[in-house]
Amino acid sequence: MAGGRISELISDATNLEINSVLVDGISGRKMPGVTGAFLEIISAWVHQFLELKKELEKEPLTIKKNYSIVTAAEKWKIKKEAFFESWAFQEKKEMQAAYEGKPLAWKRGLSAFVEKESVKNVLENVLNVQDMDSFRANVGSKLNMEKETHRYYSMEMFRLLRVQTRIGRLKDRLLIASKSDEAKGEDESSSDWVEKVRTKILEFKGKLRDLKNKCRRLFGLNPSSGRGDYLVNRDMQELRKLWELKDGYIYAQNTIQMDGDILARYNLRLHRDRLVREMADHLLDFHRGNVDVGIKHWHFIVETLVRIAKAVGEKIGNPFR
Repeated sequence: MAGGRISELISDATNLEINSVLVDGISGRKMPGVTGAFLEIISAWVHQFLELKKELEKEPLTIKKNYSIVTAAEKWKIKKEAFFESWAFQEKKEMQAAYEGKPLAWKRGLSAFVEKESVKNVLENVLNVQDMDSFRANVGSKLNMEKETHRYYSMEMFRLLRVQTRIGRLKDRLLIASKSDEAKGEDESSSDWVEKVRTKILEFKGKLRDLKNKCRRLFGLNPSSGRGDYLVNRDMQELRKLWELKDGYIYAQNTIQMDGDILARYNLRLHRDRLVREMADHLLDFHRGNVDVGIKHWHFIVETLVRIAKAVGEKIGNPFR
């Protein structure tokens, strides 16, 4: 497991990906815990979908209210505030349980939240890819693809479908990880030996909690979150990327790999976006500047890894040096 994660780290460090993103507003805050980030991602998707629906109705294109995905999105919008309040209450309760060393401290994470009856059904309906694909096919058949705005709507529906698919797949992986970690916690919490050890170390729990929080911050997790937030590296990267892009999109990307492959992508949405297409050339110049900075930083990281590898190799070759 450790070897695999080290390989992932080296692979990530030796492959450069530079993205330039357009967003409507920058909050400047760190990503919250897994459950909070997941709720924000879905809420952003619902908002974008309902805004697109409003735009489609202006054409005018009649959007039937009996579309399942429309019903699900509107229901999420109504219940969103209650979902966030429920999540905040759950975190507060679990933090208190963890502080007191109670077994409830293990009953946390994404699975504990999304499996609540009030959340589960709405979430499954919002992430129903078949319903979204049906909406896209039916509405898309009414579009006149000779019109620029209609082509834009078609691409937006396809983009939302792809994002929805990514969210759904990530949710399944997160739930597996969360349940697995909760099961470990339950096994440990039921052990008399663990209870005795926990009692003995209560006096050190303040320092241990601070250390744990520092480690969780290092890996981008919410300090108040517990073991149910365990994620493998790739899942964490996917969650972070979806959260960072929930309010915007990548308009240009460059990828450089150690095997010599160089890939440049340019998002045509930049020219379809009526708000920024007049600034397309300026934005691409901005991206080119990002690429220059990214390559310099990447060279520094690779050189540092090489120096570390050489130093380790010399120590192994001559441990008395």
